[in-house]
Amino acid sequence: IHDVGDDRGVNAEVSGSVRRRLEVIRNVNIVVSTKKPAAVAGKLAALVAGLSEVDAQTYKGTIRDELDIFFHLTPPAEFGSTLLRTTGSAEFVEAFGKIPKAASEADAFKKADLPFVEPERRETADDLKLKKRPKLVELDQLRGTFHVHTTFSDGRNTVQEMLSAAAQRGWQYVGISDHSKVAYYAGGLTEEKLKLQHAEIALHEKDVKPMRVFRGTEADILPDGTMDYGPKVLAQFDFVVASVHSQFQMDLEQMTERILRAMDDPTVTFLGHLTGRKLLSRAGYRIDYDRIFDKGAE
Repeated sequence: IHDVGDDRGVNAEVSGSVRRRLEVIRNVNIVVSTKKPAAVAGKLAALVAGLSEVDAQTYKGTIRDELDIFFHLTPPAEFGSTLLRTTGSAEFVEAFGKIPKAASEADAFKKADLPFVEPERRETADDLKLKKRPKLVELDQLRGTFHVHTTFSDGRNTVQEMLSAAAQRGWQYVGISDHSKVAYYAGGLTEEKLKLQHAEIALHEKDVKPMRVFRGTEADILPDGTMDYGPKVLAQFDFVVASVHSQFQMDLEQMTERILRAMDDPTVTFLGHLTGRKLLSRAGYRIDYDRIFDKGAE
């Protein structure tokens, strides 16, 4: 795109559901600012399969042989207004009203006398009515994470690689938490394998100081609500992530009681993947969320 003659006004930005950071997307939208739309369209045709003209400003193609991608070509003076319109959602754009022509999205909001709303907050129009809107958590505010697998169970990277990657991000801490032994399908750690893992952590944690390294586990919540490993082994960890990995078909009352009992275990620090769903492939199990949240607050 940036090779089209002396088109100094070229700019491009992802919009649509990708920009709103939705969990599932149907297509990809990209807004392209250009004074030479025909030349840019020619360049895009060489990059994207089956590029065709939808209208005077929009071209549709396919990536990865299955995902539609739309290019919205717009003059530089209208880049912001086009970005706002194509980012959506439809509900947000409708509530926004007539979108003024603007080179930047911030200018479009300003001209409409509306507060700027981050793309992630545009699923509804609620933020347009708020006098004080919540601030998004930014990546540089992330201080660390506790749910980390390694090649000791079903992770793709070694302990050393995970610790190094965490340190390179400038984190203050990281918690290693491979699967517990009942999760044999995911390489769950036996007590003997745990000793090897802890020795591996001890071998490398000095290299990432002052970042703190915590020793934990993602332990299975067994069907009766007790925890895998048992209290003696669990007491050795700095933290325990409690997760359901089996018998997802329990009824609402059974599954709720199962999780509540696990939460009563004094060694349990976190609940892992609370819904149990897998996007596009598995619905979550049924639980009484209010009771779970009340227990967490307690």
